[in-house]
Amino acid sequence: MSRILFDLDKTIIDHDTVTRFLLRRIGTNPTRLLLALLMIPAIAVLIASKQRTRTSSLLLWIGTVSITRGSFEDAVDRYLDSLDPTARLFPEAVTAVKAHLDQGDEVIVVTASAQQIAERICRTLDSRITVVGSTLERRFGGLVSAEHCYGEHKVSMLKERRLSSGVTRAYSDSASDLPMLQIAEAITGVNMDDITRRKIRGAVGAAAPTEFVEWRKGPNKR
Repeated sequence: MSRILFDLDKTIIDHDTVTRFLLRRIGTNPTRLLLALLMIPAIAVLIASKQRTRTSSLLLWIGTVSITRGSFEDAVDRYLDSLDPTARLFPEAVTAVKAHLDQGDEVIVVTASAQQIAERICRTLDSRITVVGSTLERRFGGLVSAEHCYGEHKVSMLKERRLSSGVTRAYSDSASDLPMLQIAEAITGVNMDDITRRKIRGAVGAAAPTEFVEWRKGPNKR
């Protein structure tokens, strides 16, 4: 059985799933909004120093402070019910995922998005999908990243779960996924700009057949 890897954000769905969830949480709560405004200098420093994991953890903490794990999952459910994620899936991604599953491939979504968010979105697509996402832990009354499934960590998390072998194709929109793309026999770049395409070609060379596709946004998106 072949393994097929997909990124989630901007590869299967047309936005950054955690960012959109946190913006909704922060923007609709005056206390969290004030806290976010007070934290802007710290956030700016983390962004400037390219500390992606710490940046995402700080934003996640602001958006979840005082929330319990059970109520976090309830908040995810309410948010996704209001979003209707099926309307934001790329139709071509849906077709590709289902085609792989129907021919007997194991489809694994490997994403920096929180495991709880990614699992809920993928369930709306197909229950046969395996999800490897970022895990969370509680710190100082809120949630932060425990394992951030990003960049090289995507590969290490796949290895921990014994899912890194036999990968025949990987799909992604981002050069940050190069480590994941490089363990695949073939690569599909989704909606990549020219700079990203050159990075992928330069890093992969002739090691793996590479194609680039343009997938349109889903109908009736909100």
